[in-house]
Amino acid sequence: MKVVLLENVKGLGEKGEIKEVRAGYGMNFLIPQKKAVLATSSSAKQVELEIKKQAEKKQAEISINKKLAKNIEGKKIITKVKAQKGKLFGALTEKDIREALKKENLKINSGKINLSKPIKKIGQFDLDIKWDDEVQASFKLNVVEES
Repeated sequence: MKVVLLENVKGLGEKGEIKEVRAGYGMNFLIPQKKAVLATSSSAKQVELEIKKQAEKKQAEISINKKLAKNIEGKKIITKVKAQKGKLFGALTEKDIREALKKENLKINSGKINLSKPIKKIGQFDLDIKWDDEVQASFKLNVVEES
């Protein structure tokens, strides 16, 4: 029996591929779990269109991220925090850095800023933002003491 995969199936194939499978595997596992549909010309075209739509959406997202990366690249962001003798009361986390960027009209999604550990002292830090393998940006975060 031929099926069109609706998602990646380990050991079988990737989304959108047409595969020959045993009837029992297709009817009892793949189709009921909505991992595949019977291969007809209309189902194959529909999956192909969906894949094309997702690729276009991803390209648009990459384009937006590239513009944002261009705006962030090389910027100096200053954030004021409560501190005593060069040590912060608490720590500066990714969320705090995103808030500092947001004040500069630069909105970054969670998990994109590469911060190995929270910042706990006053100083200047070089940070990276990585959206994916294609789009990355670097900026300097200057942590200063509130007066």
